[in-house]
Amino acid sequence: QPGSLGPVYIVYDHETQLPYAVKTLQEAWMARQADVADRFVQAAQTWINLDAHAHIVQAHFVEMIDGQPLLFLEYVSGGDLRDWLGIPRLTQDVPQIVRLAMQCCDGMTHALEQGVLVHRDLKPGNCLITPDGALKLTDVSIAPVFDGLVAEPDGAPGLSAQHFQVGPGRLGTVAGTCTHMAPELFDDPRQADVRADIYAFGVLLFQMATGKLPFSGQTWQELAQLHRTAALPELTPQSAVLRPLLETCLAKDPAHRGAVFHVVRAQLDAIYTRLTE
Repeated sequence: QPGSLGPVYIVYDHETQLPYAVKTLQEAWMARQADVADRFVQAAQTWINLDAHAHIVQAHFVEMIDGQPLLFLEYVSGGDLRDWLGIPRLTQDVPQIVRLAMQCCDGMTHALEQGVLVHRDLKPGNCLITPDGALKLTDVSIAPVFDGLVAEPDGAPGLSAQHFQVGPGRLGTVAGTCTHMAPELFDDPRQADVRADIYAFGVLLFQMATGKLPFSGQTWQELAQLHRTAALPELTPQSAVLRPLLETCLAKDPAHRGAVFHVVRAQLDAIYTRLTE
Protein backbone atom coordinates (compact mmCIF):
# COMPACT_ATOMS: atom_id res chain seq x y z
CA GLN A 1 0.00 0.00 0.00
CA PRO A 2 1.23 3.56 -0.63
CA GLY A 3 2.68 5.64 2.18
CA SER A 4 3.41 9.36 2.26
CA LEU A 5 7.16 8.80 1.97
CA GLY A 6 7.17 5.47 0.15
CA PRO A 7 5.37 2.15 -0.19
CA VAL A 8 4.61 -0.08 2.79
CA TYR A 9 4.49 -3.86 2.36
CA ILE A 10 3.03 -6.49 4.67
CA VAL A 11 5.28 -9.55 4.81
CA TYR A 12 5.33 -12.80 6.77
CA ASP A 13 8.49 -14.33 8.24
CA HIS A 14 8.17 -18.11 8.20
CA GLU A 15 11.06 -18.54 10.66
CA THR A 16 9.66 -16.29 13.38
CA GLN A 17 6.05 -16.83 12.28
CA LEU A 18 5.46 -13.11 12.60
CA PRO A 19 4.08 -10.53 10.16
CA TYR A 20 6.00 -7.30 9.58
CA ALA A 21 5.18 -4.00 7.95
CA VAL A 22 8.08 -3.06 5.67
CA LYS A 23 8.58 0.61 4.84
CA THR A 24 10.84 1.77 2.02
CA LEU A 25 11.43 4.75 -0.27
CA GLN A 26 9.79 5.72 -3.52
CA GLU A 27 12.00 4.96 -6.49
CA ALA A 28 11.71 8.59 -7.60
CA TRP A 29 13.53 9.69 -4.43
CA MET A 30 16.21 7.07 -4.94
CA ALA A 31 16.80 8.24 -8.50
CA ARG A 32 16.96 11.95 -7.64
CA GLN A 33 18.87 11.97 -4.37
CA ALA A 34 22.03 9.93 -4.05
CA ASP A 35 22.24 10.11 -0.26
CA VAL A 36 18.56 9.77 0.66
CA ALA A 37 18.89 6.01 1.32
CA ASP A 38 21.72 6.62 3.81
CA ARG A 39 19.68 9.33 5.54
CA PHE A 40 16.71 7.00 5.72
CA VAL A 41 18.82 4.24 7.28
CA GLN A 42 20.26 6.63 9.88
CA ALA A 43 16.80 7.86 10.84
CA ALA A 44 15.52 4.30 10.97
CA GLN A 45 18.33 3.40 13.36
CA THR A 46 17.18 6.14 15.74
CA TRP A 47 13.73 4.55 15.73
CA ILE A 48 15.14 1.03 16.13
CA ASN A 49 17.21 2.15 19.13
CA LEU A 50 14.14 3.26 21.09
CA ASP A 51 13.19 1.03 23.98
CA ALA A 52 9.91 -0.79 23.36
CA HIS A 53 6.87 1.25 24.32
CA ALA A 54 3.17 0.44 24.33
CA HIS A 55 2.33 3.50 22.22
CA ILE A 56 5.07 3.45 19.60
CA VAL A 57 5.24 1.03 16.69
CA GLN A 58 8.38 -1.00 17.27
CA ALA A 59 11.06 -0.79 14.58
CA HIS A 60 12.95 -4.09 14.45
CA PHE A 61 15.74 -3.78 11.88
CA VAL A 62 16.70 -2.16 8.57
CA GLU A 63 18.33 -3.89 5.61
CA MET A 64 19.67 -2.79 2.24
CA ILE A 65 18.50 -5.16 -0.51
CA ASP A 66 19.55 -4.37 -4.09
CA GLY A 67 20.29 -0.82 -3.02
CA GLN A 68 16.81 -0.35 -1.54
CA PRO A 69 16.51 0.36 2.21
CA LEU A 70 13.84 -1.76 3.89
CA LEU A 71 12.70 -0.95 7.42
CA PHE A 72 10.96 -3.85 9.18
CA LEU A 73 8.30 -2.73 11.65
CA GLU A 74 5.83 -4.24 14.05
CA TYR A 75 2.64 -4.96 12.10
CA VAL A 76 -0.39 -3.23 13.63
CA SER A 77 -3.54 -4.72 12.15
CA GLY A 78 -6.26 -2.36 13.37
CA GLY A 79 -5.94 0.37 10.75
CA ASP A 80 -5.26 3.95 11.73
CA LEU A 81 -7.00 6.89 13.32
CA ARG A 82 -8.37 8.13 9.99
CA ASP A 83 -10.93 5.33 10.19
CA TRP A 84 -12.29 6.77 13.46
CA LEU A 85 -12.63 10.42 12.52
CA GLY A 86 -16.15 11.81 12.35
CA ILE A 87 -17.92 8.69 13.61
CA PRO A 88 -19.98 8.61 16.83
CA ARG A 89 -17.66 5.98 18.30
CA LEU A 90 -15.17 8.83 18.73
CA THR A 91 -16.90 12.22 18.44
CA GLN A 92 -19.59 11.28 20.97
CA ASP A 93 -17.16 9.69 23.43
CA VAL A 94 -14.96 12.46 24.81
CA PRO A 95 -13.29 10.18 27.40
CA GLN A 96 -12.24 7.94 24.50
CA ILE A 97 -10.79 10.95 22.68
CA VAL A 98 -8.85 11.90 25.79
CA ARG A 99 -7.59 8.31 26.29
CA LEU A 100 -6.21 8.18 22.75
CA ALA A 101 -4.72 11.65 23.11
CA MET A 102 -2.95 10.63 26.35
CA GLN A 103 -1.52 7.57 24.60
CA CYS A 104 -0.21 9.81 21.81
CA CYS A 105 1.46 12.05 24.41
CA ASP A 106 2.97 9.05 26.16
CA GLY A 107 4.47 7.81 22.90
CA MET A 108 5.86 11.24 22.04
CA THR A 109 7.34 11.74 25.51
CA HIS A 110 9.08 8.37 25.29
CA ALA A 111 10.53 9.10 21.84
CA LEU A 112 11.73 12.57 22.75
CA GLU A 113 13.37 11.32 25.95
CA GLN A 114 15.34 8.72 23.96
CA GLY A 115 16.94 10.89 21.31
CA VAL A 116 14.24 11.70 18.77
CA LEU A 117 14.46 15.45 18.21
CA VAL A 118 11.12 15.95 16.48
CA HIS A 119 8.46 13.75 14.87
CA ARG A 120 7.33 16.43 12.44
CA ASP A 121 4.47 14.45 10.88
CA LEU A 122 1.91 13.85 13.62
CA LYS A 123 -1.42 13.18 11.89
CA PRO A 124 -4.20 10.56 11.96
CA GLY A 125 -2.51 8.39 9.34
CA ASN A 126 0.55 8.05 11.59
CA CYS A 127 -1.53 6.97 14.59
CA LEU A 128 -2.09 3.26 14.16
CA ILE A 129 -4.76 1.47 16.18
CA THR A 130 -4.31 -2.00 17.65
CA PRO A 131 -7.16 -4.54 17.53
CA ASP A 132 -7.92 -3.75 21.20
CA GLY A 133 -8.14 0.00 20.52
CA ALA A 134 -4.77 1.34 21.66
CA LEU A 135 -2.91 4.03 19.73
CA LYS A 136 0.64 3.50 18.45
CA LEU A 137 2.71 6.22 16.78
CA THR A 138 4.53 5.37 13.58
CA ASP A 139 7.01 7.13 11.26
CA VAL A 140 9.03 8.22 14.29
CA SER A 141 12.04 10.34 13.19
CA ILE A 142 11.45 9.65 9.47
CA ALA A 143 10.02 12.91 8.06
CA PRO A 144 13.15 15.06 8.64
CA VAL A 145 15.09 12.68 6.34
CA PHE A 146 13.73 14.69 3.43
CA ASP A 147 14.51 18.17 4.74
CA GLY A 148 16.54 20.25 2.34
CA LEU A 149 16.61 17.71 -0.47
CA VAL A 150 16.45 19.43 -3.83
CA ALA A 151 13.22 18.82 -5.71
CA GLU A 152 12.01 19.56 -9.20
CA PRO A 153 10.14 22.88 -9.50
CA ASP A 154 6.83 21.06 -9.91
CA GLY A 155 7.17 19.42 -6.52
CA ALA A 156 8.53 16.40 -4.72
CA PRO A 157 7.23 13.02 -5.86
CA GLY A 158 4.55 11.66 -3.61
CA LEU A 159 5.34 13.85 -0.62
CA SER A 160 3.14 16.06 1.45
CA ALA A 161 5.86 18.66 1.58
CA GLN A 162 6.58 22.33 1.79
CA HIS A 163 9.01 23.76 -0.76
CA PHE A 164 11.36 26.64 -0.09
CA GLN A 165 13.94 28.37 -2.28
CA VAL A 166 17.50 27.10 -1.90
CA GLY A 167 18.95 28.64 -5.04
CA PRO A 168 18.00 29.89 -8.50
CA GLY A 169 15.44 27.49 -9.90
CA ARG A 170 16.03 25.03 -7.06
CA LEU A 171 13.55 24.10 -4.38
CA GLY A 172 14.24 22.38 -1.11
CA THR A 173 11.60 20.17 0.47
CA VAL A 174 10.39 19.84 4.02
CA ALA A 175 8.41 16.67 4.53
CA GLY A 176 5.27 16.90 6.56
CA THR A 177 1.57 17.41 6.11
CA CYS A 178 0.55 21.01 5.49
CA THR A 179 -2.84 20.66 7.20
CA HIS A 180 -0.99 19.92 10.47
CA MET A 181 1.95 22.33 10.09
CA ALA A 182 2.55 24.96 12.74
CA PRO A 183 2.45 28.58 11.51
CA GLU A 184 6.20 29.06 11.92
CA LEU A 185 6.92 26.15 9.57
CA PHE A 186 5.36 28.05 6.68
CA ASP A 187 7.99 30.77 7.24
CA ASP A 188 11.07 28.81 8.29
CA PRO A 189 10.38 25.08 7.99
CA ARG A 190 13.90 23.96 8.85
CA GLN A 191 13.58 25.27 12.43
CA ALA A 192 10.94 22.78 13.58
CA ASP A 193 11.12 21.63 17.18
CA VAL A 194 8.84 19.90 19.67
CA ARG A 195 6.56 22.92 19.80
CA ALA A 196 5.64 22.24 16.16
CA ASP A 197 4.76 18.68 17.19
CA ILE A 198 2.54 20.05 19.95
CA TYR A 199 0.76 22.19 17.35
CA ALA A 200 0.26 19.16 15.09
CA PHE A 201 -1.06 17.28 18.12
CA GLY A 202 -3.56 20.10 18.65
CA VAL A 203 -4.81 19.71 15.08
CA LEU A 204 -5.07 15.97 15.66
CA LEU A 205 -7.02 16.48 18.89
CA PHE A 206 -9.42 18.89 17.15
CA GLN A 207 -9.97 16.30 14.41
CA MET A 208 -10.80 13.62 16.96
CA ALA A 209 -13.26 15.92 18.70
CA THR A 210 -15.05 17.23 15.61
CA GLY A 211 -14.23 14.96 12.67
CA LYS A 212 -12.90 18.01 10.82
CA LEU A 213 -9.70 20.00 10.43
CA PRO A 214 -9.60 23.34 12.27
CA PHE A 215 -8.30 25.08 9.14
CA SER A 216 -9.11 23.96 5.58
CA GLY A 217 -7.71 26.12 2.79
CA GLN A 218 -8.14 25.51 -0.92
CA THR A 219 -4.58 26.55 -1.73
CA TRP A 220 -1.23 26.41 0.02
CA GLN A 221 -1.24 30.18 0.51
CA GLU A 222 -4.76 30.18 1.94
CA LEU A 223 -3.94 27.38 4.33
CA ALA A 224 -0.78 29.15 5.48
CA GLN A 225 -2.78 32.32 6.15
CA LEU A 226 -5.41 30.43 8.15
CA HIS A 227 -2.80 28.73 10.33
CA ARG A 228 -1.14 32.09 10.98
CA THR A 229 -4.24 34.18 11.73
CA ALA A 230 -7.54 32.27 12.05
CA ALA A 231 -9.17 31.76 15.44
CA LEU A 232 -9.93 28.30 16.72
CA PRO A 233 -13.36 27.22 15.39
CA GLU A 234 -16.21 26.32 17.67
CA LEU A 235 -16.35 22.90 19.27
CA THR A 236 -19.40 20.80 19.95
CA PRO A 237 -20.92 21.37 23.40
CA GLN A 238 -19.72 17.99 24.65
CA SER A 239 -16.13 18.54 23.52
CA ALA A 240 -15.94 22.15 24.77
CA VAL A 241 -14.02 20.86 27.79
CA LEU A 242 -11.04 20.49 25.43
CA ARG A 243 -11.04 24.12 24.31
CA PRO A 244 -8.50 25.56 26.81
CA LEU A 245 -6.00 22.84 25.96
CA LEU A 246 -6.61 23.25 22.23
CA GLU A 247 -6.07 26.99 22.49
CA THR A 248 -2.70 26.33 24.13
CA CYS A 249 -1.59 23.65 21.67
CA LEU A 250 -2.73 25.71 18.67
CA ALA A 251 -1.25 29.01 19.82
CA LYS A 252 0.12 30.94 16.85
CA ASP A 253 3.27 31.88 18.77
CA PRO A 254 5.30 28.74 19.58
CA ALA A 255 6.47 30.35 22.83
CA HIS A 256 2.90 30.13 24.12
CA ARG A 257 2.49 26.39 23.47
CA GLY A 258 4.95 24.93 25.90
CA ALA A 259 7.69 22.56 24.86
CA VAL A 260 7.05 19.28 26.68
CA PHE A 261 4.40 16.68 26.02
CA HIS A 262 4.15 15.53 29.61
CA VAL A 263 2.58 18.91 30.51
CA VAL A 264 -0.04 18.35 27.81
CA ARG A 265 -0.50 14.84 29.18
CA ALA A 266 -1.10 16.19 32.69
CA GLN A 267 -3.80 18.53 31.37
CA LEU A 268 -5.48 15.64 29.58
CA ASP A 269 -5.32 13.57 32.75
CA ALA A 270 -7.11 16.33 34.66
CA ILE A 271 -9.78 16.52 31.94
CA TYR A 272 -10.20 12.74 32.03
CA THR A 273 -10.62 12.75 35.81
CA ARG A 274 -13.24 15.50 35.54
CA LEU A 275 -15.15 13.61 32.83
CA THR A 276 -15.13 10.22 34.54
CA GLU A 277 -15.17 11.33 38.19
